[in-house]
Amino acid sequence: MGLDTPKQYIPIHQKPLICYTVEAFLRISFIKKVVVVAAPEYLDFMLQTLSQMCALKDEKLMVTEGCGSRHQSIYSGLRAVQTCCETQPEIVIIHDGVRPFISEDIVCNVVLAAKEHGAAGVTCPLVSTVIAVDEEGFLDCSLDRNKFKASEMPQAFRYDFLCKAYAECSAYDLEHGTECLHLVQKYAGVRAKLLPGTTNLWKVTHRKDIYTAAAVVKENQAVGIINGVPIVAFLPFLKTSLSKRFKTIQLPGKFTDSSLKKFPNLVKIYSNKNLYDLVDQLYILYGEHKPTEQSCIAHILFDSFDSNINFLELQRLAKAGAKSLKPLNILVYFIVIEKVM
Repeated sequence: MGLDTPKQYIPIHQKPLICYTVEAFLRISFIKKVVVVAAPEYLDFMLQTLSQMCALKDEKLMVTEGCGSRHQSIYSGLRAVQTCCETQPEIVIIHDGVRPFISEDIVCNVVLAAKEHGAAGVTCPLVSTVIAVDEEGFLDCSLDRNKFKASEMPQAFRYDFLCKAYAECSAYDLEHGTECLHLVQKYAGVRAKLLPGTTNLWKVTHRKDIYTAAAVVKENQAVGIINGVPIVAFLPFLKTSLSKRFKTIQLPGKFTDSSLKKFPNLVKIYSNKNLYDLVDQLYILYGEHKPTEQSCIAHILFDSFDSNINFLELQRLAKAGAKSLKPLNILVYFIVIEKVM
């Protein structure tokens, strides 16, 4: 790409590209461990980036040091899985850090196919015709693109088959190979099941892809402000702040099931609520829903704040509640507004 910074660390709307990819996998409940492989010279930077910039900081996330080639780095990640998992995993998923727009449906489909067939991947139709060129730069032959597909990510494998393939592959394949599905077929005798991919599986490769990724992130981000009480003076500031990150900002009014489904991000403003059971109310409200993006909950307390309430105890409950809601992609913010007379 010709950039000083590796593309996985390029900021997209103030957040490094790798964070979008990592968060997508952390949100999937059936994934038990997410191992990020980083180049040795960027290991500390990767740790710092994910710890500071990921909205979903999770115990199931770990970072390990990679090696020179793609296969060597994947093998490093596989060895890290062996050391961090108490029991042997059944399925391992491989994905590129610069493919941020991954859906849970695609991941689920390749996992189920890998359980049945041993290995699975996704493909997309070739856009252009592939040709072979001879040593002198002349056309050798043209391939029928109807018979070929572009291999995409994610890919999923039975853990034992993938371990066997990497343990037995040649030094040449480990250094120069790029296709994991072929490696498992060659060294473990497993033919991968190929599933049709979607248009959002593309990889950020060229400079123009950065701008496309930024547009896609913003296009997919819509936020609804659910206002339980009139806060006329506060809303303009909130909308101005949100407009820097979100393309669509709406005031749907009521906090209903339809609004939950419509907006991947929600800001719910509470006022004059029973503070001690507010967290329980939030958890019950979201318990049967699974937002696809982070939902921001803002609790606004006015000058009617009850001075008899133990504020330190409230802080403790708020932190505990926020932690319990994180797996649901709900970020809880408690904001105290004190009116100065």
